[in-house]
Amino acid sequence: MTNSNSTDQNNSESPSHCGSKPKKIAFGIAPLGFISIGIVPMGIVTIGIVPMGVVSIGVVAMGVVNASIVGMGIFSAGITTMGLKVWSPDQEAYEKTIEGSEQFFPNSATTDLRIGAFDYELTNIIPKLVAKLRLVSPNINIHAFPLHSDGAIQALSQGQIDLSIGYFNFPIRGRKTYIAEKLHSEHYVLAARRDHSIFKGKLTLEKIAKEKHLLISPYGRIKNLVDHALDLQGLKIDIQTIVPSLFQRYQYALFLCQYYFQF
Repeated sequence: MTNSNSTDQNNSESPSHCGSKPKKIAFGIAPLGFISIGIVPMGIVTIGIVPMGVVSIGVVAMGVVNASIVGMGIFSAGITTMGLKVWSPDQEAYEKTIEGSEQFFPNSATTDLRIGAFDYELTNIIPKLVAKLRLVSPNINIHAFPLHSDGAIQALSQGQIDLSIGYFNFPIRGRKTYIAEKLHSEHYVLAARRDHSIFKGKLTLEKIAKEKHLLISPYGRIKNLVDHALDLQGLKIDIQTIVPSLFQRYQYALFLCQYYFQF
């Protein structure tokens, strides 16, 4: 009888952890409870070094609502934060910088807007932007520079351009120096001659990766979104030809037609 009571008492006093039944209040290295306090606490309300819960407070916090030095969640407050709604000293500074102390009047504004953009943006977005500005702000001049994402970020950091249009392979919102806005979404298509063998049967990533491809890049062989997507599948694309711009691509396509089809 004494041994049984002693065992029950020890079980009730043992710390709660991942894999055990959650307690109302739990303490420990990795405690699990409705309210958890520890190094890596888990539960509804968590407080610790790396808390993970609905409401998390700590150094590196993850949760729906969190307050921390580094926070990730839907509502996040801290020094470096990522979420749908964030608050940080840097974020407040950004907003004050954007708002500025002077009002902006498009009709009378006079400035040079330096934009870093890649081949696609230069041919599809910049012309529309120039046409729009001529109507609403005719004294703003556009200076466009052919910069890829990495080069554009470096140019932004050094103050060589004012903004960049393109795709980026990292979460810009998490970086202290930049403010990013999503412009639009796109999808990729596969272009090949009509009777190409790749279209026989089901089109798969494996079949695409095995074929030889044409890359449009003024910077030589660089990794793009397609490369990153294939890397996740353990695949690598075979680049046979690299041309610096869309114009050279058309010339190359014409050459191929003349070479293979004799016209």
